[in-house]
Amino acid sequence: MIYDTIIVGAGSAGCVLANRLSEDPDHSVLLLEAGPDYRDLNSLPPDVANGYSPTFDHDWGYSSEAGAAGYEPIPLARGKLVGGCSATNATFCLRGAPADYDAWASLGNPGWSFAEVLPFFRKLENDADFKNEWHGRAGPLPIRRYSTSELAPGQQAFLDSCVAAGFSRVDDHNAPGKIGAGPTPMNTVDHVRQSTALTYLAQARSRSNLMVRSRTTVDSILFKGKRATGVRLSGPAGRTISADRVVLAAGAFGSPAILMRTGVGPAGHLRAERGPLRERRGEDLTGHSTGKRGDFAAHPNGGSPLVHVCQVSGRVRSSILRNVNEIGEKRTLPESSGNRLLDARQVFLSAKSA
Repeated sequence: MIYDTIIVGAGSAGCVLANRLSEDPDHSVLLLEAGPDYRDLNSLPPDVANGYSPTFDHDWGYSSEAGAAGYEPIPLARGKLVGGCSATNATFCLRGAPADYDAWASLGNPGWSFAEVLPFFRKLENDADFKNEWHGRAGPLPIRRYSTSELAPGQQAFLDSCVAAGFSRVDDHNAPGKIGAGPTPMNTVDHVRQSTALTYLAQARSRSNLMVRSRTTVDSILFKGKRATGVRLSGPAGRTISADRVVLAAGAFGSPAILMRTGVGPAGHLRAERGPLRERRGEDLTGHSTGKRGDFAAHPNGGSPLVHVCQVSGRVRSSILRNVNEIGEKRTLPESSGNRLLDARQVFLSAKSA
């Protein structure tokens, strides 16, 4: 069988794509995932269901190389199951700053200004707290903020201290220009993490034109000339599956690895590894990690204040972080250095211990 579309990776993006592309009953979609598939809430392991704490039991086990300053490698958590990192993360639903999207558009990326992406933010969410021009209430992803009555005494004290220190009280961190202290928007409902598997993909599972295949790892992309025609699976048999279109949604680490095994990537690196070179493509995909220390860095122009990048100490376990409800945010916009605008954000979290 030749599918209309093969989606590689059933994570945060892949489950959304599977839903949207299979809306056309005449369009066949195959969704491939290397990890397991828990088809409904009743089959979820407790740690995956628990939205109060990130989990690392369904993980690829990546880690960074040692840094130039002598830092030890840090774990690079990537979810390995249907739902991807949306099924294992801390359930924060914070949007980026509008100026960042506008900057992307100004660099030659049409469709990425904040005004252009806002309708899609509204479309994806079902915000239980706000109904205005910034939020939607008909989307598949439920979003809520913890009320004052739900806060632990320490969290309320943290919030009060932020306000006393001069931070504005913010009820909606996803509204443009809102900087201060207030409840974090989260996609946890009744203690359950609302992943793209439980929201987007759940809506589409009954469609006959959508097939979800778990525990299936893709080795590389098949090409005919410069056109992708399918995928080759990992394993000694090297089984192939054909499609009219291949969508790579395997994440900031997984997608480049598949491309490089195909021969698409930095020419020098591919030659050094003695791999096939099909075509050179760009670099610098990034994903945030769970770090082990806070770092300080000064603006290269010398005049800007230090930027404190706050990171939780060690891998976040349920005994360390639970019910993250309050966020204080301070934003600085230093002058540009050359062609690069440094945009720094300080985030302080108040956490309820397990």
